[in-house]
Amino acid sequence: MNTYKLIAGSAAEAFHLSRKKIRLYGGGFANGKTTALVADALRIAIDYPGATMLLGRASYPKLNSTLRREFFKWCPRQWIKSFNKQENTCVLRNDTVIDFRYIEQRSSGDGESTSNLLSANYDYIGIDQIEDPEIAEHDFEQLLGRLRGNTPYAGSDATMPRTGPRMMSLTCNPTLGWVYKRLVKPLHDLKAGRFNPDLICEVDSEGLPLLRNGQPTPIIAVFEASTYENAQNLEADYIKTLEATYRGKMRDRYLLGKWVAFDGVVYDEFDEDIHVIAHDFLLKHIADLRNEGHQLAIIEGYDLGITAPSCYLLGLTDAMGITYIVDGFYERDMGIAKQAELILRSRNTYAGPELIVRDTEPEVLADPAIFRRTNASLTVGQTTATMFNENGVYMRRGNNAILNGIIKVKQHLHLRNTLMNPFTHAYGCPSLFVSDKLTWFRDEMSTWRWKRGKDDAAIDTPVDANNHAMDALKYMLTDTPPMGRIVTTTRRPLPPKLRMWNEMEAATLDNRSHRYMR
Repeated sequence: MNTYKLIAGSAAEAFHLSRKKIRLYGGGFANGKTTALVADALRIAIDYPGATMLLGRASYPKLNSTLRREFFKWCPRQWIKSFNKQENTCVLRNDTVIDFRYIEQRSSGDGESTSNLLSANYDYIGIDQIEDPEIAEHDFEQLLGRLRGNTPYAGSDATMPRTGPRMMSLTCNPTLGWVYKRLVKPLHDLKAGRFNPDLICEVDSEGLPLLRNGQPTPIIAVFEASTYENAQNLEADYIKTLEATYRGKMRDRYLLGKWVAFDGVVYDEFDEDIHVIAHDFLLKHIADLRNEGHQLAIIEGYDLGITAPSCYLLGLTDAMGITYIVDGFYERDMGIAKQAELILRSRNTYAGPELIVRDTEPEVLADPAIFRRTNASLTVGQTTATMFNENGVYMRRGNNAILNGIIKVKQHLHLRNTLMNPFTHAYGCPSLFVSDKLTWFRDEMSTWRWKRGKDDAAIDTPVDANNHAMDALKYMLTDTPPMGRIVTTTRRPLPPKLRMWNEMEAATLDNRSHRYMR
């Protein structure tokens, strides 16, 4: 039999000792989240005989390959009365029922969306990887509404609820999105002495936060565990590989399990699970659009760097106004001729037939500094824009207004509820996707932060560092991106013989012929 060990003072121990109605166990990769969730569910299953429980994951494959497999790894065989594989339901010998369900919304073909959730009431709900992109905030809210079970408690722990327990346990990797904004950040704000209206807390009869000692009382707790807290169950080379791979904020997130790395980020709407698309998958989608007759619009942005990196972005916009950033570079100490060469190569590789049908040369929306005769690299003489021009790349001034640019980018990151996402086929689609090969873009988008004031609160001025990709994006979106269009195929003209007027006597028409049309 497997043995589940708890280390005194660990996040896992605190997770199991907590009696909050909602408990979120998050943190670094391989920190034991799923195992902790299963152990918690098994404790509830035994102490509340006859309870009805739900264990869920975003999709059916994820559910069966991870959470369900982990459950049967830890659940003693002698506890199990039956398991209906078709219904995906396990019944224990004490009559506790565990439903394994996926939460992914699926289109029924008539505009409605359905999932595999049953309309049952549950005593306990456990969801693994709540941050999966298939799970939306309204799914979380609907699941909370299902916690209406009242099975009596049969254990000996006086701290446990007498019925129910009507608890929800969640696991999550540190990531942006609704999980961070709705569940995690309000607790971070409370710890910092700021009240966030999204905080899930006890309320009075009027729906206002119930204060104790002047503070609201959360009914949610978040436990952040690093990968190192589960080191006793991991091979040493696994941790060494992670240490060699992740640096800076990525190390804070994926090894140390810190959500704090996200506090105060400028683009808190950015969610890698939504906005970042696998490069090959993105190119296939673009090829499919072209095959369907879409002519995509080219959009480019550029930020000049001398000792700092220069950054270039190439995007394509479809007829729905969705921009796909497919290529670019982020390099320092690179001459203008080399940069121009890379820009032209990028266009030839990714812009495809759109370059051929243009009436004018494409223009890169660029850093206004490159149009001055005096800048960090030039005392007098040609402007940087002129040097690009001589190398076949034409530049146009981008808008350098910082807050205006940030607002435009936020609008593109915002989910449009009336638009279907071309990758998930669910409603709720941003106007901006980016290839996963542009890792430097993802890193800046996830970590660019607002400056802090005297009270440590964010102010409306972003930190002017490590923002070269963000500046290129701001310039790229100076104007509303040109819309792509759907090009209809032109039919060949009919031969002159068939375009001549021919009169026929009515009597000669055969109304019985299948070719005759009224």
